Amino acid sequence: MKKLLLVTAVFFTLIACKKEKDNFEKYVWTLHYRYCTLDIDDIENIQEKTRTFFRNDSVVSFSELQNKEIAFPIIKLDSAIIIKQQVTLSIYNEEYEFPWNYIVAFPDDKNKRDTLVIDTLLFDFKNILNKPVLILKKTESKYLTVLTCENCESVINTTSNFLKDLTIFKVGGIAIGDTISKERLINIKDCEGYNEKGFLEANLAEDENIKLKLINRNIVYSIEQEMIEDESIENIIEVINSKVGVPIDTLKKYPPFYPEREFQQSEVYRWITGELYIELRKDFKSQYFFDKAKKTKSEFQRYVLLKLSSETFDKWKLKYNNNLLQAVLEYYQDNKKVSTIIE
Repeated sequence: MKKLLLVTAVFFTLIACKKEKDNFEKYVWTLHYRYCTLDIDDIENIQEKTRTFFRNDSVVSFSELQNKEIAFPIIKLDSAIIIKQQVTLSIYNEEYEFPWNYIVAFPDDKNKRDTLVIDTLLFDFKNILNKPVLILKKTESKYLTVLTCENCESVINTTSNFLKDLTIFKVGGIAIGDTISKERLINIKDCEGYNEKGFLEANLAEDENIKLKLINRNIVYSIEQEMIEDESIENIIEVINSKVGVPIDTLKKYPPFYPEREFQQSEVYRWITGELYIELRKDFKSQYFFDKAKKTKSEFQRYVLLKLSSETFDKWKLKYNNNLLQAVLEYYQDNKKVSTIIE
């Protein structure tokens, strides 16, 4: 009998040893966030930072008051996890809400306190653009947080808890994440406001109406297409609707006047999910310049406005962004700064 019990114990021990570790146990996952500090003149200083978030099946918290890491084990459900964090709050920042991508710090805050925050999050492990990522989402939220892996192999075990498949579009035969040669590009220049991120922008040589934002010089980050004719719009809408599972946000009729901020009438269609932002827009600039010319008493201004009206084309523009693909491209890029002038 004792021999049988010993064999049984050894058998179950071997089974336990052979049980494969999951991605939370096996790998270290990194959170990317923007840290904004305000000086005495209320000037913002935004820095991009990273910190270890999951390690050894636990959430890694950090207490500013105690100046130390505090780890809390993850509670795992079928398709979700329950996590606990200890965070330092201030009178200026009384909430610490998912997705934690933006943290604001104020100088000389003497009212800081530590508190425990508990969240229930859906999770999915994906290999996106051949890079391993962990995607988190609150059940009632559309916002996603993407974490990268510090010690992953090239391929990890993937899941499909809430994100079954990525929604991929091609514009002019080009998709976000594609590598494109310099010979196919014209009008290459630095992106205004994006130099610290290493972005360039250019037009496609075979179709100048397609404008690309590039990361690492030759990887497509976002896509725009201009000068789209009215007869193409219905088909574009049908294609997007067939692949995007959210109702279309329609702003078809602006008021018959031109507010200060929205200086021309527009027709707009938008599709917004945690993964996607797609906008199809037509601005009636030509009509705006023409209407303004009729109201002005200055002959010179009338001439300028009519000239602008005749040279402006009221055509549609399509903007396509994929937040998941773009996060992977940003977080895993090797070189931050690039220039069209010097390499």
